[in-house]
Amino acid sequence: MSVSTKPGEFVSPSGVCGVAILLQNKTNRSKYMTIGALCGSWRCPTCGIFLRRKWIEHLSGKLASLSQVFILVLPDTSRWDTFHMRFRRAGGSYAIVRQDTGELVVFSDIAVGGESIPLSSVLAKLDKAVQDAADRRPIHTSRNWSLPKVVARLGSWERVSRLSVDIGSAERIVKASGLATSSFFTAYQVGFVVELPSSWEGGEERLLRLLASRSRVLGGKTICHDG
Repeated sequence: MSVSTKPGEFVSPSGVCGVAILLQNKTNRSKYMTIGALCGSWRCPTCGIFLRRKWIEHLSGKLASLSQVFILVLPDTSRWDTFHMRFRRAGGSYAIVRQDTGELVVFSDIAVGGESIPLSSVLAKLDKAVQDAADRRPIHTSRNWSLPKVVARLGSWERVSRLSVDIGSAERIVKASGLATSSFFTAYQVGFVVELPSSWEGGEERLLRLLASRSRVLGGKTICHDG
């Protein structure tokens, strides 16, 4: 299933998926965290694009650091167990991308029946494989190539407000006001943290006004102009 990632096409299917939620730190009251309320489905017009982008970004970093990359294409899942055992015995790292057609495209750092691909063309092949991935949990990796599993612990945060913009728009609005943000992402969560400096007058009330004045919800759907 190929999902477009062109600017202006990051559109939420509902008023919830992709909308940002603002939290405040219980100890440091000048620190705020904004997380995206995502459904995590590859079929979702919002989350599908997000997941594809994050996997491409993540795996590109893994592959670009290798001296040699191998690609193995299997017609279906029937032979994967055999190759999986070979990878485990050899101590190799891998990422499997299941295609809409049922094929498995396997990227790895060892030659287990795969073809060595020039690094100059690896990232283009990765991009195509992820864009053409099936729409239900299509990517599996060895443990050391999995997406980061660090999840923000909400125990030290309390909810302030649900915003009328998605996470990408919220962060751009905050950055445009001159504030620095620290972004994070996991398999199904994306967000950023911002700490208001003492010189930034107005605090939380000003932050909420800023976000409200720069956002707009149309017909119950949040539009993200993602550039």
